[in-house]
Amino acid sequence: MTLKDIKNKNIKSLIKKLSKFPDFANASRDLRENMLMELRFARLIVPAYDVDGESFKIRYFKFTENYDNLHVYTDLNEFKKSNSKDFKPMGYELIDFGNEIYSSIANLIINDSYEIPMVIIWDSIARQNSNTTLLEEFSHDYTLEDTLDLIKSFSNEKLISYLNERKRIQSYDRLFYVLKKSVVFVDVEVIDQNDSVVISREVESYHRTDEDNYIVTYTDLNSFKRKYFAVVDWFELIEFVIYYQIKGIKIKTADNEIKLSRNQLLKHYDSICELNYRYNYTNSFRYLFKVEDYADVR
Repeated sequence: MTLKDIKNKNIKSLIKKLSKFPDFANASRDLRENMLMELRFARLIVPAYDVDGESFKIRYFKFTENYDNLHVYTDLNEFKKSNSKDFKPMGYELIDFGNEIYSSIANLIINDSYEIPMVIIWDSIARQNSNTTLLEEFSHDYTLEDTLDLIKSFSNEKLISYLNERKRIQSYDRLFYVLKKSVVFVDVEVIDQNDSVVISREVESYHRTDEDNYIVTYTDLNSFKRKYFAVVDWFELIEFVIYYQIKGIKIKTADNEIKLSRNQLLKHYDSICELNYRYNYTNSFRYLFKVEDYADVR
């Protein structure tokens, strides 16, 4: 993601709504929680400056005097019209930095206009760090053979029945209870490859979105329009959708299509992690399979 790609439209929209209240603490709970979740996953822009080394430059982000506040910007336009425009813009993710930095900051100031106490943001970041630790602790180091076993032995009858009975999802906890016992697939765009199996990190590949800006997943291997597919790791896919601000995820059966919006995935993310971290398919996405070689594997 380049600096030009950073938009954070959701954060800008939330600031308009939050600004109607005297301060962050007085805003409605839903607005506060939405903002904290957006910030948890956001890539922001901060003012920075370069320091010359012997043969290279090191870029540091800039705090205000006495480290009281940290100014961040939602996009390059906001940065260019800001009080920080004399510095250099740098991409910044709050989740990447620890308490040794945040413990001395009083407030996060967004677009030089909206202020949130850093201690509240740090609590949200700590929650995400806890989620990540649980997922890593219970991650499965899938080999190629392990992943093929998932493809050959999955049973999605209960999931398909559950999805076909619904027009929309009312309980995300129930949905992921069913999903954790299922195997779902996603088509992946792979550039200039024709091997039966490729390693995702070794090739140019990416999740595709449809005309509605959703990533489409499938309950079977007979509905693919693309050349390659992968086994869905829901935590990887949800974080991808949230981070890149994609509209959501669709789950398709032969007879139905269910939409999971980004907003709802963001809202339920902590609950999904807490209830399902033991059942993740972490690392299964490392293998991408050619559809025509595996669609009839069962």
